[in-house]
Amino acid sequence: GFRRVWRRLRALRVGRAQRAHPAGVEKNKDLPGKKDRLILKSSVCVLIPAYNEEKRIGAVVSEACQRGYVVTVVDDGSQDGTANAAKAAGAKVLSSETNRGKGAAIRLGFEWVLLNGYEGVIVMDADGQHDPAELELFLRKLSPVVADAVIGNRMASPKGMPILRQATNHLMSLLLSAVAGQY
Repeated sequence: GFRRVWRRLRALRVGRAQRAHPAGVEKNKDLPGKKDRLILKSSVCVLIPAYNEEKRIGAVVSEACQRGYVVTVVDDGSQDGTANAAKAAGAKVLSSETNRGKGAAIRLGFEWVLLNGYEGVIVMDADGQHDPAELELFLRKLSPVVADAVIGNRMASPKGMPILRQATNHLMSLLLSAVAGQY
């Protein structure tokens, strides 16, 4: 139940986190000082897990690539042309034979990012809900290095989001913030 999930989340705890969102960036005075190292766009991989997003993935990948980011799409067993659309837009594509779920796609992507020596990773949705123009907010928080994790917050402006998704996002945000030591 809940306690088992909570224990697993606490076991995943990684340093301190900061949040980046369209309204600005929240400050955290308690962060350890790793401040003298800059992280370049070329050392950060934008990771996009995707399943049946042929119609939208191209625009998301294209805009991120135009902004100078390396983009990797994990096609999670899509039945449409998601992989081809992502490749055509400029992404490196990793493909799964079957749909294993978003978590498995992200894990595969993280493994690939680590094996290829990137210093950072930014995870975006394939459906266009995350604006590639806001990638700069994340890069600014990573450079100079001031946090182990930077977590985006769409809840500052959840227009058009179904109420159940809003509630789920809010609950998970609270849990992750508690695990990361924010509360």
